[in-house]
Amino acid sequence: MEGTTEPIIAVIGHPIAGNPTQFALETGFAAGQIDCRVLSVNLSPSKVAAALAGMDAMNFRAAWVSPTCWESVQNSQAIDRTATAEDSQIEPAVPPPGAVATLESVGLQAEKTSFDLVIHETSTDVSSPWRLCSMKQKVWGPLASHVLDRRESRCRNLWWIDGRSDRSSDSLTIQKEALLNQVKATKNHRWDTLNLEQIEIIRSPRQVRSENVSDDEVDIIVFSNSEDVSLSDWRLPAHSLTIDLNENWDPEYLMLWDRLKLTCSDEAVGECIRGADVHAACLSELTKTLFDRAVESDVFLEAIDEYLGV
Repeated sequence: MEGTTEPIIAVIGHPIAGNPTQFALETGFAAGQIDCRVLSVNLSPSKVAAALAGMDAMNFRAAWVSPTCWESVQNSQAIDRTATAEDSQIEPAVPPPGAVATLESVGLQAEKTSFDLVIHETSTDVSSPWRLCSMKQKVWGPLASHVLDRRESRCRNLWWIDGRSDRSSDSLTIQKEALLNQVKATKNHRWDTLNLEQIEIIRSPRQVRSENVSDDEVDIIVFSNSEDVSLSDWRLPAHSLTIDLNENWDPEYLMLWDRLKLTCSDEAVGECIRGADVHAACLSELTKTLFDRAVESDVFLEAIDEYLGV
């Protein structure tokens, strides 16, 4: 087969400096005895299409795409948008039992939160060599389920924070249905009582209403496409779990979420899963998806913390 002599994964972004993904992947691959190289590439959006073509020619295994390159990758002609649900990991509007629906799967246009990885396809049966996948959409539900199990609590409300303003009512309804499908697909009974009326898509965390939450209930608050939302004076609500899905390695942003997590010593105050924690879980899922190897997310998280602490 043409291409590199060993698997290569690219990490692309603009800028790429300060991104711990390469170091974390290399650490995790070493722990899992996986033979794979990782390259970080500072790639301006105008060069993305050419870069994908080059990586295709050299038979790269996959590319982790930083937020600064999402739009350019989505717009690239190299991306497969016609693959079947089975091949692309993008399920149909009504997912089969056990499938995890993504926001794209129910008819939405590609969203900023709908992918973070492109996987190289070598089969001649596909229309394009690259397909979009979302590790974040795969991991956030199980991460939340783990906390619910540990606290022996059920999800009372799901608050999905999306800082964009250009959302139609139809788009919001479709997204709510997709989110409900995602959590139900975890097959965890902690979500059983959640319905569409208990899912709110909001623009600011200050819109969260968490009064009268009982001891066996938890409000799940997910920061999705919401990096511009100011958190400087926001506090975690009581009996809540807050999850950050934004991939932002700015030191001030990281310190803000570290401070929020430090307030979680009392479970009645709430709990917090930082973007770094989610990223580690994503890299663990990536390893399983690409190499069928299990490397615990703690291995990646330790590497991320080490990199950011240097």
